[in-house]
Amino acid sequence: MLRVIVFVFLVAPALWGCVSLDQHAALREAYNKLDQERAATQAATQAAKSEAAKASAELNRVRQEMKDLDARLQKANQEMAALSAQLEDTKKTMAAKEKSDAERAKPAKATKRPSKDKKP
Repeated sequence: MLRVIVFVFLVAPALWGCVSLDQHAALREAYNKLDQERAATQAATQAAKSEAAKASAELNRVRQEMKDLDARLQKANQEMAALSAQLEDTKKTMAAKEKSDAERAKPAKATKRPSKDKKP
């Protein structure tokens, strides 16, 4: 009797842990289906990561181009400001020269005029 009880205690857990062949096939089919879905999800994730990396590289390229264009714009603005200042200086110089020429021309005209006091 003791042997039967020991046998039942030792064999019973082993029997309860067994799975029928129908259940095993169903479990294997479910596992394979999940494995295929996991593989598809991993492939989609990898493709998304690849696209994200491409987009990030393109974004970095565009940002660099924007920085370059901004630097060129600042340089052009500085050159424009320098040329504008040079133009203003030239205008002032030309105006001063015209004014001095006009002032020199006025006394010369006055000396060329014959005086009314002297009669020939």
